[in-house]
Amino acid sequence: MPKPRERNFLEAVLENAEAYVDAITDNEALRQVPVIGTALKVCKGMDDLRSRVLMAKLAQFIEAPALQPARVKLQMQQKLRSDPETQAAVGETLFLVIEKVTNLEKPGILAKAFAAYLDDLIDSGTLMRLAHAIDLTFLDDLQRLAKIDPIQGLRHEDRWGANLIGPGFAAPDSGLVGGGSFFRLTPLAKEFIRVMSHVASPTADSEPEFTNKR
Repeated sequence: MPKPRERNFLEAVLENAEAYVDAITDNEALRQVPVIGTALKVCKGMDDLRSRVLMAKLAQFIEAPALQPARVKLQMQQKLRSDPETQAAVGETLFLVIEKVTNLEKPGILAKAFAAYLDDLIDSGTLMRLAHAIDLTFLDDLQRLAKIDPIQGLRHEDRWGANLIGPGFAAPDSGLVGGGSFFRLTPLAKEFIRVMSHVASPTADSEPEFTNKR
């Protein structure tokens, strides 16, 4: 069930969608992100409930703290100019994942991954793989995963690691002395941890913790 802050935000967008879009589309750089900018324009011209909910999700992505610094907006414009075809694929992936999510916190997590991509910490392929994995992972598990030491990895008692197998963040590992089941982090999981750590660092303008749960 949505937390009060999340629920109030959604209610505000549902009740006053057009004015809200006018406010968030002031971000010229983000309006130029392929597919996402177009989706905002389309949503503005529609008044059904589904479009307003989509607008709320897009707003959470566009207004995420990780994407607000002027440096990030400049990097976004440079990326769009340098390789329009790749950026179109990135924008399409981000939009399709944002459209599917059932929690208003996940667009902000996707924004952190996008910011890491703009900082050249990850490439476009890794960003798109992370987007799909984030979509498939329960929010509580993303929260736990972000706090794991990638060197130490999952502990034997971390049975919740089984939840990460489907999204591609973990794999079975039966190499324990004395037998027993265990789960090891995949390279994609380590990239996710690195991205979250990068964006949460003092040099990046974002928040280190997730606050709402699905």
